[in-house]
Amino acid sequence: MPTELSGNGIFFVRAEVREDLRGAFEDWYEAEHLPQAKAALGARAARRGWSTVDEGVHCALYEFESAEHMTSKVGSPDLQALLDAFDEAWPEGVVRRRDFLEVAQSI
Repeated sequence: MPTELSGNGIFFVRAEVREDLRGAFEDWYEAEHLPQAKAALGARAARRGWSTVDEGVHCALYEFESAEHMTSKVGSPDLQALLDAFDEAWPEGVVRRRDFLEVAQSI
């Protein structure tokens, strides 16, 4: 049975942050990147946090009203500007992976 989240899109970013950069990365993501990304991508919500299992792993989740809205951002100038800003702020010491998920079930 579908729930209110079924069909929503989630943009997931996982970053492995070198130990000596974690404080600066935390400050930058909190004050700059998360609010800018949420606004630029038109996300309904944005969340982030540090892994309690894998030290140095930071994850961010951006929730969209629909998978279509989310996938419209793939390759868009909005997303590219965010990727460029990230690369400029963190040219080394941060390795990230991104994925786009369509919610199939939420209970």
